Amino acid sequence: MASINQLTKKWADENNLSCYFSDSIDSTNTWAKSAFETDHIALYLADNQSQGRGRNQNTWTNSSAGETLLSTWCLHSASAPQPVFPLRVGLALYESLAQAWPTL
Repeated sequence: MASINQLTKKWADENNLSCYFSDSIDSTNTWAKSAFETDHIALYLADNQSQGRGRNQNTWTNSSAGETLLSTWCLHSASAPQPVFPLRVGLALYESLAQAWPTL
């Protein structure tokens, strides 16, 4: 059975979006940062992270393989993002997922 990350990779490929998938990686964030200069807009997915950092005081804890969507988006911006930008992106993602899968 394909994981949510493999299905997301397939969807991205079908829509000509730059997307990279790994079964296991140290950190999707580190991976995205290392490719940032050559690939300015991309999605990085992994079924398992060994060194995920989380945000603020939180740490990343792996679930079963493929159980959680691990991803990092990378893009260049002409100016610094506003402090509410991550919250707005998260809300937009939530609303999109709720429309795609309303019964979850």
